[in-house]
Amino acid sequence: PGRSHQSMDDITNNLPSLQFEAALGHEETGCLPLRCRAHALNVSTCAQTAYLIAVLNEARQVIQDRKLSKQAKLLQESLSRDPTLVGVIGCGRLGRQLVQSLMTFGRCEPQDIFVSTRRPDSLQDLADHGVNVDFNNAKVAKSVHVLFIACLPSQLATVSQDIRGCINYSTLVYSLVGVTPVAKLCQLLSFKNVLKPEIELLPLEQTTHYPGNLSEDAIESCRDMAVCSLTCPLEEPAKGSLVKTGDDWVIAVVLSFLNTCTLLQLNMLEALELVNTVLLQSPDQLPVSVDDLRLPRSAGDESKYVVLFL
Repeated sequence: PGRSHQSMDDITNNLPSLQFEAALGHEETGCLPLRCRAHALNVSTCAQTAYLIAVLNEARQVIQDRKLSKQAKLLQESLSRDPTLVGVIGCGRLGRQLVQSLMTFGRCEPQDIFVSTRRPDSLQDLADHGVNVDFNNAKVAKSVHVLFIACLPSQLATVSQDIRGCINYSTLVYSLVGVTPVAKLCQLLSFKNVLKPEIELLPLEQTTHYPGNLSEDAIESCRDMAVCSLTCPLEEPAKGSLVKTGDDWVIAVVLSFLNTCTLLQLNMLEALELVNTVLLQSPDQLPVSVDDLRLPRSAGDESKYVVLFL
């Protein structure tokens, strides 16, 4: 049903002369598989970042509910929210889709999102919905639990200079600046808690099987389970997969989740319970144990795989 609805919305469907490919020359047509790959990258980025923020939000809310449930019941008050505050520096096409995916799938309210962009006036629609839009990189870096850097590579040095020394020690920095390695980011920011998905590009021959509708943005594509299922880094690449996120991303997400639990004053066993119930959604099947989390550190990188309470 989802695909038929999307086909109805696409006015160029079955009208070849109006479709994107109609204006391309012979040489340009050979680059069409790259368009599929770019679409797959956008979908993966939005799906995975929304998942990360969704599980952090759920963990914070579970902890908040447990703290306040008895008092609220006695006073017959509604439980308050304890949201993950999210910052986005750089809000071009990718940054805008990131913000929209967080509001749609990441359990974020607009007021929980802080955006810094050189052109705040171009995001008036987001501001009208309640998103905090400004051009103040340092202020955003100071205000959030998770900070997404989605600027252009050419702007990274300036952004790093703006926010260096402003990031709270407990903040998770998530880089979407594709060509810059984590070691370089840590050096530019003078900050170690940086996460960046390592993307593996799969053969372009798979484009003929890619289920995504290229006329849709990443948000609409994430509603299609056939497309969204391809973004899971725990699965082997399926037919139609064009990109794959490395396994280290999963490890980093688990450890970031655990660090959030620690910062919210949970002990080790309480944090493990949340890993199994919130992150893995399987409290009784294959539970994660303490031994599973005692990961060896790399000899050349003492900051890798650090859990605050282990």
